[in-house]
Amino acid sequence: MVVREPSVVHFLYELFEQVWSQAQPFSDAATDCLKAVAKDLDRTILRLLAAGLKDETIARRLGMSLRTTRKHIADMMQALGAGSRFQAGVAGAGRVSGWRYGWPRRRGPGRSRRVR
Repeated sequence: MVVREPSVVHFLYELFEQVWSQAQPFSDAATDCLKAVAKDLDRTILRLLAAGLKDETIARRLGMSLRTTRKHIADMMQALGAGSRFQAGVAGAGRVSGWRYGWPRRRGPGRSRRVR
């Protein structure tokens, strides 16, 4: 359908401009949700790496292809500056759990609590 009547075209133009000026951008909820899922996936992969699992086992547990799992691991190792998979798992687990001073120290019998 083609409208050529100038008054109708002008009306539609003005209506569009009015609605456009009151429009609001879409929410970033979808983007935020995807970021949350990605963070959760990274945490899970790091936890499994720290446990010493093989890539194949991690992929199977997460329902991912081996190639995708290895890509995630390589990206995380680079981001963490880790030289090995285990090192990436430990470094990542430390960041995730909030350890600030490396390995957590366990207190055994007769050991005093360390004050920081």
